[in-house]
Amino acid sequence: FSDMAVNKFMHTVTSSFLLASVFVIGVSAWFLLRKREVLFAKRSTIVASVFGVIAALMTIITGDTSARIVARNQPMKFAAMEALYEGQTHAPLVAIGAMRTDTTGVPNPREDFIFKIEIPNALSYMVFLTPSGFVPGITDLVYGNEDQGLMPYEEKIERGSVALQTLREMKRAGERGDQVTYQAMQEKFSDPVWMDEYYKYFGYGHYRGRALKELIPNVKINFYAFHIMVILGLHFLILSSLALWLSLKNRWGRHKWLLWVALLTIPLPWISSQAGWVLAEMGRQPWVVYELMPTLTAVTRLNPGTVQLTFWIFLVTFTALFIAEIGIMVSQIKKGPGGK
Repeated sequence: FSDMAVNKFMHTVTSSFLLASVFVIGVSAWFLLRKREVLFAKRSTIVASVFGVIAALMTIITGDTSARIVARNQPMKFAAMEALYEGQTHAPLVAIGAMRTDTTGVPNPREDFIFKIEIPNALSYMVFLTPSGFVPGITDLVYGNEDQGLMPYEEKIERGSVALQTLREMKRAGERGDQVTYQAMQEKFSDPVWMDEYYKYFGYGHYRGRALKELIPNVKINFYAFHIMVILGLHFLILSSLALWLSLKNRWGRHKWLLWVALLTIPLPWISSQAGWVLAEMGRQPWVVYELMPTLTAVTRLNPGTVQLTFWIFLVTFTALFIAEIGIMVSQIKKGPGGK
């Protein structure tokens, strides 16, 4: 099994449980604000908050594990998540920050943020469980870092080009019936040393002659998606913990502002989940299969009109379903548990 796949599955499931918990807490808060079904709302809050605390903790744990796996297997994605351009030991974690608009290349890291609040050593500790660990930045990954054993992208592109050309020659030899050349090329793909030195970088061969920045995911989108997800996740944990503690003290419902916070939090788990999916899909760019198949070779060549038609059909259909679902839920909530 893939450790990434198992962890992603658990992260998705536990975050879904958390979404349900926050929804129930929010709806119960609405009943308390309206002074309706008070006993039902308080009991629902206790059940949902217990479930919410457990789900929030599990979501955070699986998310932390996922970040560590990403740092090991997809270092460029991890660097983009933190907008880390220069690798370092004792790397700080950016808790909150606002980025400048020009993040398409590899600019000086002092120009990346308008402002930021950092937690010292936290990023190194997140990855290596020790503050002295070296976390590579975008510059290290693109241009290489000999001290850390990081190969520059240009060398990976050259090695990938060799693997790509070998595969093309093998294909042409097979088409013209040249068995000698075909067998010679095929033997290379059975050689573990050649596979490790050349085929391992096969996907980079498609970027020969192209700008290196095409191999860098959108830093701004990944940074904001990651931090929105994390900040909201902590918010859900705090809200669930407060709801549980106050419920056990029989004080839940006495603070009107907190009930409003719970009510307004209802849509936030969906935003957090979508931010997570944006990070998952944008962070892996430009790869479909990491370092082996880039997106530019995997896309299907379709007529733009066909794609646009399909897009609008899905947009209209799911918008209608969304409106219907919201209408049904609001109607049922207004009726209350008795259905009246």
